Formats: sequence, C-alpha cells, structure tokens
Amino acid sequence: MSQAGRSQLCSWIFWPARSGVRTRPRWADAVGAGRREREMGPGVGAPGPDRLATADVGLRWKNTTAHVWGTSVSSAHSDCSSGTGHVNRDGSPQPKGATASSPGGGASGAMWRFRVGAGLEVEWDWQAGGPPVRSLIPARRPAADAMSRHAPVHMSCQTTGTYIVLESGLEYELARELDRDPDVVWIGTQPALLVFADGSRHVPDLLSEHSDGCVTVWDARPMERRDEDFVRITGLTAAACAQVGWHYALYDAAVTARRLNLLWLATYRHRPEWPHTAAVARLLAHVAPTATVDDLLALDEGDGHLIAVMWHLLWSGELVVNLDEPIRPGTVVSRR
Repeated sequence: MSQAGRSQLCSWIFWPARSGVRTRPRWADAVGAGRREREMGPGVGAPGPDRLATADVGLRWKNTTAHVWGTSVSSAHSDCSSGTGHVNRDGSPQPKGATASSPGGGASGAMWRFRVGAGLEVEWDWQAGGPPVRSLIPARRPAADAMSRHAPVHMSCQTTGTYIVLESGLEYELARELDRDPDVVWIGTQPALLVFADGSRHVPDLLSEHSDGCVTVWDARPMERRDEDFVRITGLTAAACAQVGWHYALYDAAVTARRLNLLWLATYRHRPEWPHTAAVARLLAHVAPTATVDDLLALDEGDGHLIAVMWHLLWSGELVVNLDEPIRPGTVVSRR
C-alpha cells in the first residue's frame, strides 16, 4: 500500500514533551486513536522538535503501554525497609517500620501501572528506581451514581497544598490522619493500577511519602467488610509492595470520639493569618509539663485569637491530647 493510501487508515501517535520521555512515532489503527495518546492526524502537520521530549529514557512498546526504563527518583530508596502495617480500630498506627504477615500470602507477580506527566499510563520497570510519586495522577477518577454506596469527597490537603479527591468517607478519615502527621510530606490518591499474574486488578486507595523517603500504600476498609476477596487482593498488594521496597498498610474505622475530634480540629488546620508567634510561645510555655484545656482557654484575652491558635496546635500535633476520648475542659494537654 502506498504512503498516501496508508495515511487514510492510520495516524501518527506521539508522546507529548511534557510527559518527560523520549518520543517515537508508531502506526496506530485509526479506530484506537482515542486512547489518551496525542494524535497527529493527516493534514495537521508534523510536530516540531521543540514539542517532543528529549529526556534520555528508553521505551519499549507493548500494545498502548509504555515501559519506562531510565527515570531517576528518590521516593523509594534502599533504606526503606518493606513491611505491611495496620492501623488499629482506635486510630493508632503500628510502627511504620514494623513488618507483618501478608493476609493473602504468596508472590504477587504484579505489574505496576502509573499515570504520570500528561496522564499517560506507563508500566513501571522498578530496576530504574521508583516512580516520581509527587507527579502521579490518580489511576482512576472517583465517580458515583444512584447505585453507588459511596460518594466522592473533596478534601483541602495541607500537605500537598491542593484539593484531593477521595472515594469514600473512610478514605477521607485516613487522609485526614495523614494530613496532620508531621512525618508525611506527600499524599496521593488512587496512585497505581496493579495487575497481578492471575489477572486480578487493584487500585489502592492512597499513597503517602514520608520524610525519610519511605513510601506507604494504603487501603481503607472497615474490618467487618473485609471479605475473602478483599483479603486475597490485599495479600497480593502487600507482596507487590514488599518486592519494590514500599510499605503497605490497612486502615480501619477510628473510634467515634477520635473521628469527631479530628472533624472539629480540621476546621483549624490552616495556620492563623494574623501574627501568632507570641501566642504559640505562650501556649507552649504554659504546657510545661502539662496543663488542661481549661487552663489554656483562660489565657485568652477575649479576642479569641489564642483559642484559635490552641486548636490549630492540637491539629498540627504540637500540642497533644488523647483524641480517643472527648475533649473536655479538664482534658490534659502536653507538648509533643
């Protein structure tokens, strides 16, 4: 078939420059031209060299998925020991480095597919290091209809400085816990699509990057709803995370008092816009070694500024109370 005749059946596909990978053209069936790639059809003209990426990253093609071989990131490094973590029903997490047996056991043989850059889905080769977790795009978009059990939740995230979209109220509770953890430096939602050797597919709920560079993948589901299929999938996911040096953790519902306390404290998650350094110093000095909520409330001069700072410090963890119990005037407050 002539080149002119071929152009009637096929179109050129290029990866755009902002994806951060080297581009190369290939022929694609015109019927499949709507698969999130950038199509340059007949008559549009060839893209200029300045529109194509030049990063030294090798690609090999398999259907429509790119396999990335040369990116360098620091999110998953050799110092990050693998392990499966669990958050207890009272909301207290097990130590991040503690290991636990995988619920389902066995090797996962998983393929990790991430959406990066311009939203292109790539199958990751971990020999080149971990993916750039702060550039990941959710592997799926939360949606709801009349038959859905959950509704998407938009949360203002202080860690990322953006709004993140969550798929359920329980995911929101988990994200809220992570958002106030000073050790967490990044939070991502629906971070990857895992495809296992048996054909099973799973999109974890959340991903958190920690100050030491370790990465934790999270799934949130109440204990009473963890059926046999969920246990099997989480076992495969735990094994897949262990193979690449990431942590894996499950989140259960927090006790009611903790959930309500954090719901209240979240209204003070933003740092006060007025000068508040003196108020912080006064509060921290008064809590030496401990004080009560009533003691701190009495320090306010009537304008409510110091009270607002107190609630913010309780949210950020600089002041500490037992969040698993209702906060009352006699609740003991200490410093972190």
